[in-house]
Amino acid sequence: MTQPSDVTVTIAKATPEYDAPTTMSAVYGSTLAELPLPDGFAWEQDESTPVGTVAGPNNFTATFTPKDTTNYLSVPNIPVNILVDPAQIVHPTIMGVIAPTRGARPVSSVTETEQYTGTIKWFPSVSTAFEPDTTYVATITLAPKPNYTLQGVTENFFAMPGAINVTNAAGNNVIVAIFPKTAAVVVKSGGDDSGDSADNGNNDAGGAGATDTSGGSKSPARAVRTSGTETSNTPVSDLDGIEATPKANAEHDAVKAETKTDDVSAKPEIVDQEANDANDPAFPIALVISIILGSAIVCVIVIVVLHHWRTVRMRAPKA
Repeated sequence: MTQPSDVTVTIAKATPEYDAPTTMSAVYGSTLAELPLPDGFAWEQDESTPVGTVAGPNNFTATFTPKDTTNYLSVPNIPVNILVDPAQIVHPTIMGVIAPTRGARPVSSVTETEQYTGTIKWFPSVSTAFEPDTTYVATITLAPKPNYTLQGVTENFFAMPGAINVTNAAGNNVIVAIFPKTAAVVVKSGGDDSGDSADNGNNDAGGAGATDTSGGSKSPARAVRTSGTETSNTPVSDLDGIEATPKANAEHDAVKAETKTDDVSAKPEIVDQEANDANDPAFPIALVISIILGSAIVCVIVIVVLHHWRTVRMRAPKA
């Protein structure tokens, strides 16, 4: 009877049963390290890998390793899909909104960030530049970018440099900012207004002491002042450097006619340069010198006359 020989039987490892992870959720900006898998599963990608974008697709793979590695195989390439939710906007300071100042041009948009863009509407409305002495309100409408959301943003979360008050409702994309009043126009007195007030007529081409811009020098024109109104008394055709035209002469005559009045107290008076000589500090000294010189001349004349008369008397024959 033949004895049976030894038989070697090799038992292969079995494929374990497992429950594959279902679709997982994560917030935009997270990494795989922040998204734990069930026991026995591990990410095949590096754990520092971002989970992806809201738009997706965000497909990753994992490996399942059973506890009994002696009798069971590890299972690789198990697909795992991640659904990415938008991240909450976390930057509270809105930049790019320049506080209104008198004469400045308004901006129409905020500084774009990786989280949002924004447009600005001003009240009162501004066409070209901010008006003086006005309080402006900016209404900013934010538009979150695809991977961000305003959900979770608290009331009055946002801030704006230069604004005195900034408000927003919770989770709302409309922000209202109130800015300080713009500076008022300062009107200077005494004729030195640097352009902020109307010219007083001192630079009028027809006024007294007008400057000839044609390159020559011009003598001061005599002027007529009636009830505080000063106009040129020189016809347009007589002014140096100014072309005489019928229209110009007619306008000049019209200005002269307006200065006429029946009121005796408003009669024109000639304003001449010599009228101001009496106010010159040197005038009294010149007057005294003139008197002294005049007296000396008179004395010399008298002496000469007396000497002549005496000479004639001496030469006359005696009776």
